[in-house]
Amino acid sequence: MIMSTLNSERWSRKTHDRVLIRFPKGMKDKIIEVAKERGETLNGFIVEALTEKIASMQDSSSERHED
Repeated sequence: MIMSTLNSERWSRKTHDRVLIRFPKGMKDKIIEVAKERGETLNGFIVEALTEKIASMQDSSSERHED
């Protein structure tokens, strides 16, 4: 069991970046609630939200450069 945990931690360090995010009081609970309603984890919800935001910003940026 210990080796499995160690291997999992090593894999995670190789494949994921860690970021500390500070939210205003109460926001974390609100995000968890919404994520659970959607059947997602807190992390999954945040990653999806940020991915969508970045894509949206890139789309609007490329549209401005086409003019």
